Amino acid sequence: DYKRELLNYLSFHQYLSKTAFDFKTELEYNKYLELHPYITLNGEKVKSSEEVQIANFLFTNGIKYEYERKYDIYTADQEYGQYFPDFYLTESKIWIEHFAVDKDNNVPLFFKGNHGKSAKAAYLEGMEWKRKTHKENKTTLIETYSYEAFDGSIFKSLETKLKDLNVPFHKLSVDELFQKLAGNKKVLNGLVELFSTVINLAKSGNTTINDFKSIKMTQESGFLRDLILPIYSIYEDELRKNKEIDFGDMLNQATKYISEGRYSSKYDYVIVDEFHSF
Repeated sequence: DYKRELLNYLSFHQYLSKTAFDFKTELEYNKYLELHPYITLNGEKVKSSEEVQIANFLFTNGIKYEYERKYDIYTADQEYGQYFPDFYLTESKIWIEHFAVDKDNNVPLFFKGNHGKSAKAAYLEGMEWKRKTHKENKTTLIETYSYEAFDGSIFKSLETKLKDLNVPFHKLSVDELFQKLAGNKKVLNGLVELFSTVINLAKSGNTTINDFKSIKMTQESGFLRDLILPIYSIYEDELRKNKEIDFGDMLNQATKYISEGRYSSKYDYVIVDEFHSF
């Protein structure tokens, strides 16, 4: 059960806190991507939280794909460059294009227009050009949209479109997914670092396990907390069993002793060579 919940988080929940629509400038978005790169279960770095969800949906259902593969036909002209659709299903020879639009066809604020056109108008023209390109070359295109990710319908919509085109599904078992994940050091190292950081921050703030359980969180943060709690609990049990404390315990115990008057310093001054703030 824990494996299943962990894979669910890694596949579909860990990148939902922010989307391209939450940023006002391209610089802000790029800085965010540097600190929080979108990495799929297959190990690719993609450009948006929605693309992570699509890639992981394909991966967990055993559908082989390539990310941003060059379109088979040369398309560069004075208006558009060579076409690189978002996903290509290698066995079914189907292309998937994800469009960053809401239900009113608005685009993220930092998107740019061209030739005197607004960003929205330019993007919508680009969408039509992509559709026309596939139609003229008799290639199969599946479309997904940001608003589907926002309202939670993207997986059902994508599954229906794929099955309508007879794309075979080979849903991987929990153990098969974990075996594949074991070789993905980027994802695993990031997960270990995240869990360690959250536990260390909780302990440094003198947050008990019961306190941690009761903190109000968003759906995604709550999902993460439920995964961390068993690790936190086992870690604390190990410390107690071995009669050990960690750095967070050291700070909390020192604070407690001072506040209770159990410690009286014999020094008038303390020279600090290196200062860490918490």
